[in-house]
Amino acid sequence: MNLCLVPEAHAVVRQSIFLTGSMRSGTTMMARLLASLEDTEMFIEPSSIYLLMPMITELETKHWKIIFECILYEDYLVPALAGRNLNFNSNDLTYVGGYMAKDVIDKRLSTAHKHSSLVNRTRETSISIKLPEMMPYVEKLRTYYPHMKYVAMLRRPESCIVSMLNKGWYSDEGLHGKTNKWPVKNELGKNFPFWLPDDKHNQWCSMSEIERCCYSYYFQYRSIKPNKFNLIVDYDKMVIDPSSIFALIVEKLGLKYGKLTNDLLAGVSEPDIERTMDWEQIDSRLKEKVFSTYEYWCRAT
Repeated sequence: MNLCLVPEAHAVVRQSIFLTGSMRSGTTMMARLLASLEDTEMFIEPSSIYLLMPMITELETKHWKIIFECILYEDYLVPALAGRNLNFNSNDLTYVGGYMAKDVIDKRLSTAHKHSSLVNRTRETSISIKLPEMMPYVEKLRTYYPHMKYVAMLRRPESCIVSMLNKGWYSDEGLHGKTNKWPVKNELGKNFPFWLPDDKHNQWCSMSEIERCCYSYYFQYRSIKPNKFNLIVDYDKMVIDPSSIFALIVEKLGLKYGKLTNDLLAGVSEPDIERTMDWEQIDSRLKEKVFSTYEYWCRAT
């Protein structure tokens, strides 16, 4: 069966911005800034794409691509332009009023929209996708969409690792029973991260919780070379001088500031949270891998 979408779907998706990095590396901060840009629609961790990405090496190329493009274009972009899937919960980080001007929101909600008119509007719209933990799949995705702009966030290991530890994602309870991390692979009653290779399952079980967090950080950055990304953003440098660094990012992406971009930049800062860790708890070989990988990526920023 030779199914197809409207021609605009492929044209818009192929020019998207794909934002990823380790968990807790600052992807949400960057996503909100990108969402504030003019004629840019940001989709933060769409669950269907989260599930689809690990299947990129398993599904036939044409099938994977049409599902990916249909989800992004027809399930997310077109409804967003019609005001149908905006988040109006002001307590959430993804609250639409936090990054989109009120007059833009009101215009979307002021009338019904025909699909044909929305398709016309997509031609002048950029899609941005925020999906952490997708570093292992970027190289394959690039073969499908070489014109996408790929952006990686980088942050000091201890900041990411302590934050992951506080979330409890890689606890023994999450491994053997109920887990608050999704999606997972379930093998013989154990829950493993979707990105973890099958031959690493036994090693994962033998690790402590904090070592699993370290391995998560290490695995994301070691699975791909920095030169596969159009931009690498150092979170720790950006929180020191957000305005200057984001101006360079926007210039490289060929986009323009929106009405709330400067307001969001004014609120960018390092959280006042102590995030230090006792590296003596970590296997020395794993510690070395974490820091050598981080330093390698730092040299590429």
